[in-house]
Parts: sequence; structure tokens; C-alpha cells
Amino acid sequence: MKRIDFFLLLSECLLDYVVILIVVSVAMWWIVRKICDSLINPLCYILIMAVFANTVPIFLYVESEIDVKYFIYFLTAELFFWIMFIRGYTTTELYPKKFVVRIDFKSVTILYHCFNFIFIIIFFIQLKYFNFGIFLSERLSAFKDGGGLGGLYRIAGFITVFNIFYFYYVVDNIKKLSKQIFFISVIMFLFVVGYIFLTGAKSALLQLVFQYYFYCVICKQCMPSKRVIKLLLCIAVIGSLLVFSRYSETGFSGSVISLINRMVANGDGYWYGYPNEVIETVEPASWFVDLTGPFLYGLRIKDYSESVPGIGTQLMYAIMPDKYGMMIGANSRPPIWGYAMFGNGGIVFSIIWGMLIGFMAKKTTTMFSAGIIGLTLGYTLFMSFLSGITDPKLTFMSLFDAFIGLVITSILVLIIYLIRNIYHYR
Repeated sequence: MKRIDFFLLLSECLLDYVVILIVVSVAMWWIVRKICDSLINPLCYILIMAVFANTVPIFLYVESEIDVKYFIYFLTAELFFWIMFIRGYTTTELYPKKFVVRIDFKSVTILYHCFNFIFIIIFFIQLKYFNFGIFLSERLSAFKDGGGLGGLYRIAGFITVFNIFYFYYVVDNIKKLSKQIFFISVIMFLFVVGYIFLTGAKSALLQLVFQYYFYCVICKQCMPSKRVIKLLLCIAVIGSLLVFSRYSETGFSGSVISLINRMVANGDGYWYGYPNEVIETVEPASWFVDLTGPFLYGLRIKDYSESVPGIGTQLMYAIMPDKYGMMIGANSRPPIWGYAMFGNGGIVFSIIWGMLIGFMAKKTTTMFSAGIIGLTLGYTLFMSFLSGITDPKLTFMSLFDAFIGLVITSILVLIIYLIRNIYHYR
């Protein structure tokens, strides 16, 4: 089923969709209450998106668009996934070991300036030789034939996380730090926000909100300020509407409709894959290669020319052959990914995957010390594992980004300490 066909069906049976959405929301509310301590917890946002995603296959079944076997499989796989996710997310207190990152603030500030220098170079390289997603009809086409842009984007993503945490720390300790540090951090924060907006990702500015939550809960060990939450949410929502307005010709109302459509589209893999049994036609790589592909291809262990398109991409190619070769792809959520790989055995995958990412997501919130580097690593890993709720492959893509960031950080910290020690002993 094409996207336009689904939304035509939605417009004809809107009441059915709304009723199902409400029922799914009520059913999943107990998960939100059990594991979310704040509405700006990234997990809360992902759960809200999961509500929209889970509404789609139920809606398709009610409207007789999919076979009962897919409906039963979806309900079983999704139910076991969340049971095991909650179990994993709430039992990590048994493993209290923490990695302590002891680096003084002066060294962190030197690292911050190094990252700023790298970030500015990446920004102008992308500006001159490539393009930003907001200026393209398909955001991901910025990476097509982009050579090293993917690598640069990964580095820039890690740096933006570090810079935002540094800014929050400076603002929180403004009375103890120099005006020069505050001024530079403000300028770079605005620069980073501008870069995030230019990527064209619809919800990218929510990163500001999520990192603020993470900073408060992990570093300050308190709940976020409601006034700051409102300010950051306004920035994120306005930014999202501005991005949507780039693709809409009907002004503000069109942007709002596009935003709602994007939320509904969290379940796009279901309408591409389940109707007409399209999911049976995909021919993915082995489960191990598909999951760990970012590492295998990124580290040149395997030749990228031999790579097989992901499941979400193959589903879109099957429905729209004219799009073949484009950088597009639907969300292959765990029930979709598991079925495409293992058939009905995907239920077992959902059980294992739910337990694994639930445990690791919670563990990463306490894995590192509460310094800026520890926050950056913890947050990056936290979001990496949460992304597995949307698409298992996204977890390994994000983990590879974190790996690159960790390597660069380790090298720079080592150089900083060597140089400081040389000057110290002179």
C-alpha cells in the first residue's frame, strides 16, 4: 500500500482511526507511568511515537487491509517486546558498576575548543561541497554519493551533543566561570542549534529538550525546571514547524497537518509491508550483517558495494519501483524486522531484543560519571538503544556514531594531557 493510499483510507475512515488511537493510547499509558519520570524523558517521546505506530496495523486489520496472521503476529510480538523491555529497564539496579571519567574542567574546556574547531571545519565543508537536508526534497539524499559526508555527519552529531552539555554546564555555573567562557559557549550553542535545524530532521531540535532532561537528572540529580522546559519545547516545536513549512505550500496550517502526518507515519513500515503480503518479498542480508552493517562497512571489514538495502528501504522499493536507488526507507520496527528475518520466529527476536535494549538503555544512564564527557557518552548510548524501538538497525548505526566519537575524544584527551604534562615539567 502506497503512502497516498493509506492516507486516503485514513481520510475515509478517520473516526475508526481516532477510536483505535485512543484505545492504544490508554493501553500503553501504563508503560509511560511505570518507566517515565517526566514528559520530556526521551523514552516518553518514543512511547508516544510507538502509540501512533501501533495504531496503524490495528487500523489496517479493522479495515480488512491485512491478513489475520499478520495481525496476530504483530500483537504477540509487540506485547512480548514491551513486557521484556520493561523487565530489562527496571532490573538494572543489580549491576551498579560505573565507569568513572576523571578529567578536570580546564582539560574539558580545551577539548571543547578543539571540538569547536573541528565542528566549524565540518560545517563549511558541508556548506561548500555537499548540502544541508533542509534545502533538499529528500533530506537523506544529502548523503547520496556524498563520499565522506556520512563520516563528517557522525562526527558533527557527537560534537553537537558534547557542546550542548557544555553550554548547560556553563549556564548552570555562570557565577563560577569567566565571561569569556560564557560568551563563547553561547555563540557556539547558537551555531550548533542552527546546524541542527539545517539538517532538515523534523524533530532534531527536540535534542535540546532531551539533553536538558538528561543533564538535570544525571548531573544535577533533580527534575528539570518547568520554565526551561517550556522555553526549549517552544524552540523545538517552532523549529519543527519551520522545517515542515519548507515542504508545505499552504502556510502554518499545512505545517501542522504535515507534523500530524509525520506522527502517523511512524507506522509506515506496517502499511508498506503487511497489505498484499509485500513483506514476504523482501530479501535482506543475514540478520547479523544487517544489524552490524554500520560497523562492518564503516570499518571496511566488508565492501560497501556488496551491501543489501535495509528492510524498510526494500519495502518502499517494492511499492514504488521508480524510487529505486534513492536514500529512502520506512521504519522497520521490531515486529517488522523480526518477521522479515525469521518469519514467525520474529516473536522470539522481539523477546530478546526488548530485554536487551531495555536493560542497556537504563544501564547507560548510570554507566558513566556525571562530568560533561560522561554525560555525552551516556546520552549517546542511551539514545542509541532507545532508537532500537523504532528500528533495530538504528541502534547499531547510532552505536557506530558513538564509537567514532569515543575514538576522537580519546585521541584528543590523550594529546591534551601529553601537552599539559610537557608544559608542567618544564
